[in-house]
Amino acid sequence: MYVRPSMLVVGGGITGLAAAWKLKSLGCDVKVWEASSRVGGQVVTADVDGQKFDTGASKVPVIPGPLFDLIEELGLTHELSEVKPDELKIHRDERVLQLPKGLTPQGLTSFSSALFSPVLSWPLKLRAAQEPLHVRRPTGHDISVADFISQRFGFRLCDQLIAPVTWGILGSDPSEQSLECFSTSMARLWRENKSILLDSLVNRKSRTVSMVKMNGGWSRLIDRLLVDVEVEVCKRVDRLTLTSDNQIVVREAEEEVTVNGIVFAAPDSEAVQLFAGIVRNNDVLESSLGRNHDTVLSVFEIEGDLVDRFGIDYILQDHIHNNVIRLANVLGLTRDRRYSLLRVVGICESNSTPSSVDEVIECMEKYAERLTGKFARLVDFTHLPMSVVDENVGHRNKVQQLRSILPANVVVAGSYFDGGGLNSSVASAWKAAAQLYSAI
Repeated sequence: MYVRPSMLVVGGGITGLAAAWKLKSLGCDVKVWEASSRVGGQVVTADVDGQKFDTGASKVPVIPGPLFDLIEELGLTHELSEVKPDELKIHRDERVLQLPKGLTPQGLTSFSSALFSPVLSWPLKLRAAQEPLHVRRPTGHDISVADFISQRFGFRLCDQLIAPVTWGILGSDPSEQSLECFSTSMARLWRENKSILLDSLVNRKSRTVSMVKMNGGWSRLIDRLLVDVEVEVCKRVDRLTLTSDNQIVVREAEEEVTVNGIVFAAPDSEAVQLFAGIVRNNDVLESSLGRNHDTVLSVFEIEGDLVDRFGIDYILQDHIHNNVIRLANVLGLTRDRRYSLLRVVGICESNSTPSSVDEVIECMEKYAERLTGKFARLVDFTHLPMSVVDENVGHRNKVQQLRSILPANVVVAGSYFDGGGLNSSVASAWKAAAQLYSAI
């Protein structure tokens, strides 16, 4: 008699929900436990004046793969709308300057455009043009973003052009940020000992990537997944134990279950603590994969039309601004068009207290007012504990080591291990589900 495999997914964000949905489609019985009181993780949609705005994940590059396969299977393809790619800007010296169009959160598509950017002085542009002369053979398996860019283009260009992106999008120090995790295209060129500038000139047409949004916000994807996947909230796993027949006993405060396999889609810092009793080599778990941070997603109402001034795109703060403000962008106008909505994303230490979150919000409010020159009224905010991990040099190697010591029926997935963004999260979820099902 066939018995359906029993699976537990730890984490109710987009990764956990996508993994659970895939496992159910493969014929498994699935439980999903979420430690917090809300589902969706970094997918957050605010309702302001009857309008839906994504304050978490917003624009997504159209890359064929699991995310868009999932959207199609859920019948949501018709809810996608194409939007223009992000035009990154930096707020520096009380001015808002547009960064090169080839510099995007999805990677580097055209470094040659930096030669015409108002962000760089002519001496820096001339130094950048010499990049093919400074190509060096790689050493080791990874390198920091700052070391790589400084080697190729000089320290000042890294500080003025790249650092705002790493601080703004990732909340990370470029001197520690892994090149492998920051940009797959740049990491490939580093490994292959090729020039970034020459490659961007040759391949600029082939790298155009369209962007889409979900009408009504990406929370619609979460809501649709919840039709098929049930999530139990406020369920924090305390302990894992392996049985003699390779099943897993999972304990939390009020319940104990025995399952055939687990997908762990929660912060890596929790994984290190939780896996201590089931791994074959505890030495790998002595240090965390990376330091986790909390993020705060806020929406401010600003009198007047900010769209004309800034556009609906990313505005990166000068990276020396207390290292608290990650990025800001105009969400759009309210229905009466008398007010604009400005999203400001802040970062603070993991497991922040309410008072420290209040301090971050106050800092974001002051920044919004300095940026716009207008009074900023807070209309919405969400605190996401341990939502970001530092992907320092060697991060992917650490993740690989962790996976190598886990039992075959315990897999990890999500942005903490395989990179951020909806595309990466769903791809990681489906890969984990397939691996776990095969192992069972």
